[in-house]
Amino acid sequence: MKKTKWSFGLVQRTFFLMLFVFIIILGLMSLQGITEYKERLISSTYDASLTSGLQSIYQTEYSLDNKNMTKYLKNYYLTNEGMSAIVDSDNNIKSFVSSASLHVSQLWILDENKSQEIMVDISENNLVKKINEYMIAHPDENYEVVIGGAQSKKKQYYINDGEQEVEYYTSMDTTGIHPAYLAINGKVLLNNSHKSLKKYKVSWYMSERCFYERNGSSGGREFTDYKKLKKALEKQIKKIDSIEYAKGSDYVHSKSINVGDGTMTIVLSELNQEISSVSNTSGVKGYFVSASFIPKLTKNAAVNYFEHSWYIYIIVLWLNVVISIVISHMITKPLRHVSEVTSEIAKNDFSEKFLITRHDEIGQLENNINIMSTNLENTINQLTEQLEHVQRLEHTRKQFIANFTHEIKTPLGIIAGYSELLEDATSQESREKYISIINEQIERINGIVLTMLELSRLESGKIELNNYYVSLSELVEEVIDDFEYELEKKQLHVVKEYDEVDLDCDPIQIERVINNLTSNAIKHTEEHGTITYRIMKHRFEIENEGHHLSQEEMESIWEAYISKDQGGTGLGLPIVKAILERHGYHFGVENTEKGVLFYFEY
Repeated sequence: MKKTKWSFGLVQRTFFLMLFVFIIILGLMSLQGITEYKERLISSTYDASLTSGLQSIYQTEYSLDNKNMTKYLKNYYLTNEGMSAIVDSDNNIKSFVSSASLHVSQLWILDENKSQEIMVDISENNLVKKINEYMIAHPDENYEVVIGGAQSKKKQYYINDGEQEVEYYTSMDTTGIHPAYLAINGKVLLNNSHKSLKKYKVSWYMSERCFYERNGSSGGREFTDYKKLKKALEKQIKKIDSIEYAKGSDYVHSKSINVGDGTMTIVLSELNQEISSVSNTSGVKGYFVSASFIPKLTKNAAVNYFEHSWYIYIIVLWLNVVISIVISHMITKPLRHVSEVTSEIAKNDFSEKFLITRHDEIGQLENNINIMSTNLENTINQLTEQLEHVQRLEHTRKQFIANFTHEIKTPLGIIAGYSELLEDATSQESREKYISIINEQIERINGIVLTMLELSRLESGKIELNNYYVSLSELVEEVIDDFEYELEKKQLHVVKEYDEVDLDCDPIQIERVINNLTSNAIKHTEEHGTITYRIMKHRFEIENEGHHLSQEEMESIWEAYISKDQGGTGLGLPIVKAILERHGYHFGVENTEKGVLFYFEY
């Protein structure tokens, strides 16, 4: 069974090439977008208001040991799940704080049927410790809880600006749950008597040890172990002088490092002392260092980025497809036209030409094909004409052999016959008669051979012309005188229309031309007919009354050995042609109202 061979045309190849290029460009743009997305997430962890407050306190008190600064830092509720520290210029940690340093432990669950978050009271039964242990041991899981217990109402408190505690009700402040039974992912942490159980998703959880948020700020699930984060931050604080930070402002720098299965962002803010109120110059006396942890940022960034930007890439991809199709057709449409025209040329149809409207490489190609088509058509026509000419010559050769054989055979037969009679002749008178007839036939054969040799020499250019000025009318009159007997024999009437012309030519050869044309005219003119000679300023004509020539005869009579009369060898007009071409004259034959006209122009 013959296998089908699949092949792609130029349109498909161009389309896939353009699409491949566009996809590469799109991929590079995506890589850049993902990188910018990660940097944007990392930079969002920096709390500018916190740093600004610390700077304000420090500029007022000029001391890292300022009690107001320590109080401010410890009472500040970080807006992102991280950890901060004040460090002096020798990299000594003056104080530490995490977002859980307020010792507020909370567990919020999500009733997905109602799309509503509910707080769980975990202050009793040592639940905080049990949840911490489970989550730290299982940081990579989605947390699902089963709870049974009574409902309760609790108020949420928020420490505002470190100055005073203000009762604050959030949108999440709903009826909470006082659990009697609690299990996380099947792990039972509390098991008291209860009436009913219900399953929930953990929305977020915070304690002094860890933080968890479902679908967190990085676009994915977050889990932060504060103990590990503090250890990693302490390690980085010791290397502050050697760490290359990306400068965000005059005194804020940031750096991202990989910690475990996530990315820790470190923001370093220089705490400067104002030396002069006039110069506003300052020197670094210490640092405020904050760190936040985004788990699996590198792995999740691409997914999260495309989740936020998928519609843009769908639009760009469709634009890529459309642009690829348009460009491929722009390139291949003129090439298809070229293919169609060249296909017609291959079929020897040269009528189809390109209308050149372009001035690029395609337009140049079309112009070259037009030139090639014209040259090819001319070459084929020339070859066809030459082939037809060769075929006519072959036909002429065969006809000449037949005619020449006939012409030679007749005198040879006469010579053979009279030679036998000569042997048997008894009288002198008979012998002389026979010898005279034999000599006439020999002369006839000799004349045919000499004429053939002369034509051969003329056509090969071996005869040199001896040109000088001579009166053309005198040459014509000499020829007419030579044919006086033949003219009177057929009682032909001669008409002469002469202009006085002195012709620069070889008189012997031109006289031969007039002689052959006159002989031809006499042969083809009926008795009592008319032959007209015309000498004009640039043209000579000889017209005889008689039958017209066909178009084929007009083209063939100039070929050697073609003769319309049975008694000729067909060499007269070819000799005329050879002599006139040697002189560079234009010549031809025409049918007239009365008969046939031969001419040559000088």
